[in-house]
Amino acid sequence: MAWTNLGNQALHRVRTIVYGANYNPNFDAFGGFTYGQHYPNGVRINFENAIIQHVIQNAPTDNGQPPWYTCAYCDWEYPRNRCQIDHVIPWHVYSQQMTTNNPLANALALQVWAGCNDPANLVVACQPCNGAKGNQVLVGVAMNAFITNRQNLANAQQGF
Repeated sequence: MAWTNLGNQALHRVRTIVYGANYNPNFDAFGGFTYGQHYPNGVRINFENAIIQHVIQNAPTDNGQPPWYTCAYCDWEYPRNRCQIDHVIPWHVYSQQMTTNNPLANALALQVWAGCNDPANLVVACQPCNGAKGNQVLVGVAMNAFITNRQNLANAQQGF
C-alpha cells in the first residue's frame, strides 16, 4: 500500500498533533487493515479531539472572551457552539489523494484517517455555510463563487 507525497505529509502532520513530536512511525491504530476491511460501510473516520482543538486554536477569532470564530466562507463571526469543522475538499476525495490505491476501500485505513484529520484541509465554518457546501468539491472559480454568495447572504441577513 503505497503512500503519495501528500499522504506522507498529512500523516506526519496528523500524528504530530495527535501523538506528539516523538510518535512511533510504525504505529498503526488500524492494525494494517484496509479502509474497506475496517469500515465496510464506507463511513467517515471521526475527527481526533486533538485535531479539532488544533483547528479551533488556529482559526481566526475576534479575540474576545470567549472568542467568536470567523467562518471561512461567509466571513462572519460566531460563538463556538455555532461553528463546525469542515473539510474544504470532501474527506473521501482528499483521502484518495493519500494513497496510490484505488478505489478508496483498498487504501489503508491509516491513509483515510490521515486524510480525514489533516488540518491542511480543515477550516472552521458556521453551520449554515457547512450545510450549504455539503459534499461539493469546490475549487478555483466555483469556490470563489460559493464564498461570494455566502458572504452576500450573510451580509443581507446580518449573519445567520
